[in-house]
Amino acid sequence: MRITQEADYALRIVMYLSKADKRVDAGTIAADTAVSPRFATKILRKLMLAGLVRSYKGVTGGYALARAPEDITILDVITVIDGEIRINRCIGAQDICSRLSASGEKTCSVHEVLSDVNDYIVERFSKVNFKNIDTICGL
Repeated sequence: MRITQEADYALRIVMYLSKADKRVDAGTIAADTAVSPRFATKILRKLMLAGLVRSYKGVTGGYALARAPEDITILDVITVIDGEIRINRCIGAQDICSRLSASGEKTCSVHEVLSDVNDYIVERFSKVNFKNIDTICGL
């Protein structure tokens, strides 16, 4: 599994908005998160469609989180941008696994290990939200 650059930027943008105490325009978000304005706008649109970010029009417009920082997880942001987390193509759809395990099940032993690792990653990402991320990371 590899988190895309777009997901990395989306995490930066959501983190930035979680610390902002006001609406912020796309240009400022782009500059302060080191994301190109065009890419930041694209990401903000995806985050809006997913209900994580809200946009406001007009002179006092801009962007803000649509939910409280504690209600948005790392998993939420990554799945909006990259889709379901799967560290291997056989995770999520067991029929894809072309090897049978010793017990004759439709998956091989490697699949089981990868599935456990995948479950751990999903669980870990679902526990880290944008309010507790600094305390979890020791900042």
